Amino acid sequence: IKQLLIMVSTLFVAFFLCLFLQEWVKSQTMIPTIFVLAVILVSLFTNGYFFGIVTALISVLVVNYAFTFPYFVVNFSFSENFVSAVVMIIITVIVSSLTTKVRKQEQLHVVVKLVNHLLQVLTQCTDVTLKELSLQCQQ
Repeated sequence: IKQLLIMVSTLFVAFFLCLFLQEWVKSQTMIPTIFVLAVILVSLFTNGYFFGIVTALISVLVVNYAFTFPYFVVNFSFSENFVSAVVMIIITVIVSSLTTKVRKQEQLHVVVKLVNHLLQVLTQCTDVTLKELSLQCQQ
């Protein structure tokens, strides 16, 4: 549920920010970039690929429907609309795979630190035990 909330809230923020830019700043040039940023943020803050890819697909549909002429119609007859969809999905897959790799490396780092600590403890215990044994053998 947390990941779903991240996706939905990020998309809402991106959508309303784009509405603001369209109405008050009278600019549409940044709208696709804002949705690309939304896709990157969702991919960074959720696990796996699912939410990132869903965000990319929803972003492409929202940009196409609400911010691209003809307005309030999903229209992929323009080649740039289809290309933007493909680019958003590629960005999602790349960011999701990078964040997945980083998370796995962080988990591996924690495991390695734990194993190192356990080896140190075992080494200390073994040293103490060997010293005790040698003292007992000498007596």
